[in-house]
Amino acid sequence: MSSPIQIFEDLRDMYLRYLESPFDLRYEDLVAERRSLLNQDGRIYREPLIEPVPAYRSSQQSFRQAANALLAPRWSQNDIDDVADFVSQGLFPSNFVLHQHQRDVFEEVVLRGKDTIVTTGTGSGKTECFLLPVFAALVRESAGWAAPGARPQQWDWWNHYTMRGSTRRWAPRISQRSHENRTAAVRALILYPLNALVEDQLARLRVALDSDGARNWLRANRNENLICFGRYTGRTPVSGVPTTQNAARLREELRSIDQDARAVAGSAAAEFFPRMDGAEMWSRWDIQDAPPDILITNYSMLNIMLMRAVESSIFDQTRQWLEESSDHVFHLVVDELHTYRGTPGTEVAYLLRALLDRLGLPPDSDQLRIIASSASLESGSNGLGYLEQFFGRDRSRFQIIGGPNYVSSPNASAANTLQSHAGAFAQFDQTVRTGGYSSLPSAASDLHRAVSAPASSASDFREILNEALEHVSAGDTLRVACSTAPQPPSELARRMFPAAPAQESASAIGGLLTAFTHARDNTANRAPLPVRAHIMFRNLQGLWACTDPGCTQAPPRSGPCPSGALHYVPALTCQCGSRILELLYCEACGEVFFGGYRKDTGNPNEWYLSPDHPNLESAPDMAAFDRDYERYAVFWPAPRGLTPANQQWTQDSITRRWRSACLDPVDGRVSVGGSTQNSVAGYLYHVPSMHGANPPPDPEAQKPYPSICPRCEADWRRRDVIRTPIRTQRTGFQKIAQVLSDALLRDLAEPPLSASRKLVVFSDSRQDAAKLSAGMRFSHFRDSLRQALVSSLSKQSMGPHSFAAQCQGQSLTAEQQAAATEFANAHSAESTIISMSSNPATASAPCPSRPGRTYQQAAQIILQRSTGGPHRLTQLTGDIANALLASGMNPA
Repeated sequence: MSSPIQIFEDLRDMYLRYLESPFDLRYEDLVAERRSLLNQDGRIYREPLIEPVPAYRSSQQSFRQAANALLAPRWSQNDIDDVADFVSQGLFPSNFVLHQHQRDVFEEVVLRGKDTIVTTGTGSGKTECFLLPVFAALVRESAGWAAPGARPQQWDWWNHYTMRGSTRRWAPRISQRSHENRTAAVRALILYPLNALVEDQLARLRVALDSDGARNWLRANRNENLICFGRYTGRTPVSGVPTTQNAARLREELRSIDQDARAVAGSAAAEFFPRMDGAEMWSRWDIQDAPPDILITNYSMLNIMLMRAVESSIFDQTRQWLEESSDHVFHLVVDELHTYRGTPGTEVAYLLRALLDRLGLPPDSDQLRIIASSASLESGSNGLGYLEQFFGRDRSRFQIIGGPNYVSSPNASAANTLQSHAGAFAQFDQTVRTGGYSSLPSAASDLHRAVSAPASSASDFREILNEALEHVSAGDTLRVACSTAPQPPSELARRMFPAAPAQESASAIGGLLTAFTHARDNTANRAPLPVRAHIMFRNLQGLWACTDPGCTQAPPRSGPCPSGALHYVPALTCQCGSRILELLYCEACGEVFFGGYRKDTGNPNEWYLSPDHPNLESAPDMAAFDRDYERYAVFWPAPRGLTPANQQWTQDSITRRWRSACLDPVDGRVSVGGSTQNSVAGYLYHVPSMHGANPPPDPEAQKPYPSICPRCEADWRRRDVIRTPIRTQRTGFQKIAQVLSDALLRDLAEPPLSASRKLVVFSDSRQDAAKLSAGMRFSHFRDSLRQALVSSLSKQSMGPHSFAAQCQGQSLTAEQQAAATEFANAHSAESTIISMSSNPATASAPCPSRPGRTYQQAAQIILQRSTGGPHRLTQLTGDIANALLASGMNPA
């Protein structure tokens, strides 16, 4: 990945290439015109918007320094040191410098006892804002926890059983925290609106609370007590009350989780799996027995928990803990507060009131701390009024942290420093585009020299880039250019390099963003200026075409085409004066057709066709889905001399045909039979029974598209779902999402993001999101399956022949050697036959697995079949399964 601009260009090119595959047309000129028509800003994409992430004001203090400055002398020095030490085990590096808003939230919550709302932007460290106060309270309280007892010998009860004859008797369930001697309670409840956010938070807590460093610290300083955490969502096993049948379900779930955790132990993926011997709670039953110190859930599950008796112990034990001491404080963390608006927000507000009442916390309780994050909360009286209504707490208890006071202002005069270096950044852009990632070290050094940066002692090209960018104040310049709103690269080029030629300034912006992508400082390995790129694509809603082949608006063409100029949006007439209709095509052969809505002329064999949908209220969302034969017609502008190969057929006992017709391009009138001087000759899809007094009620007869193409005879009558090869130029939401996601992941697989790439696909509708998730996963699997099949077919010859050459002592290329090794590993029986045939001593011996043939004869059959087929299905499926497994996909 070079830069956001390169990612956008790759996605755009992939989209356009996709349109030339399933939407291919048989006329090359139309394919080229379609690409030219769509490859413009505002059609299927918008030029990307570049937005520098705000630089938040630094506190100039590490957490240890801030804790000492704020908490002494109210806290003992030992407590302060304990909190600082534990936080550095996984949540923060020991030298991490706090943002000012992180320090202020800690001060308001821990020191002043305020309920605090954080309103800084995405990527500002809001998670640390609520984890730091929670961790501080837990570490301080844990100093007084009694040491746990010895863990039961068969604590991993799902792995233990005894045999009585042939009957397996599993060990009984052991509660996860049955050996502890401290009060179990939910000390902090973290509430998220989405399960995806819950899963993301779990990974963070595994590093902060259950890493080796955290465990070692707790073992040495907290009598081996663990700070427990757990999620309680629909994914937490298992639902229901403890019964023998449910216990068997839980055993299988925990065995599977345990196996997965052991498989990834020590790898980068370990943070995504619970360590079964650690602080993360295993199941619902274990949480019900002994609630975790930090419980993560969503409001839907919390609502269910408050209504069911099976979870009542969670709230009862928490209430008991609160009653034990007035120093015990319950932390309520609400993330994405801005999502709770309107009626759903009111429901959540009442839900929180029910929760606090269940815990025995009145609205004015000092044992409650609320910490929330919001992207859009006002800091004035309106914001405080919302908080008072939502949480049922007096507005004086709340403190809102955020706003412009926490964002560092860029140096407005920095722009003058960068302007003179357009050529250097343009050259950097060209070098990296040509040479790729491997060219970055030399390109970084060249850029460093070109901008006259001071001599560098750094050896890492990322640090060299950082020094070059700092020398020319590139970060401040970009932030000034985007101070009012995110800007497209073209506008950035104008603002940041106003004196440079247009082409050079555009390339300079590309080089600047590439440098920001790869630059890192030499202390915390942080980017000098994180940048967001807003890249927007949309589905193609269809294409329309002028019906006059002699259209004066069409670009020059190398051969005859049955249509005039293409149009991105429907219009009544082309600038040449002819009628515009929707462009249809045959998926099998690429032949083009015209589609239009019918309007009677008074003549039963004649209609006006129009691109306009008759029911404007349903356009454009449903325009492509509610067409029927009575309202929509399909016309084939047949090239000269062509007639339908299958002019009449029967489908579902109803006769269909292609009738000779002509289309007047001026007014869009299509007439069955006959022709005029300026009309376009062709054929109209016709269902005779639909024009009688009593049209058939069969829904198949009502469909507007024919099931047989008149050009290539593609016959789709016997298909189950889509029974016509004729389709519009309209793309599907799920497929485009998959195409763009695949392309984006491939770009993110390149350095420096290869180790930390993450892609989240979501929709504003739960139902659409569920369909999109399942559909994309299945479509991706089928595409991978097709690629594996094509690869297997291409390798059927190379593998056996390369292995045979290897057995005969011939030298092989690296590709042939790999194919021979792969063949030998995947097809041991066939490789043994070829190996035996290469040995003169065994070549003429009978082959046991091929009765009646010698090893040599059997080997010849294998080699011949590998070249010309037929190929064994078992061999193909074996190759495909191995290919899918190698990419981490389940072949089933």
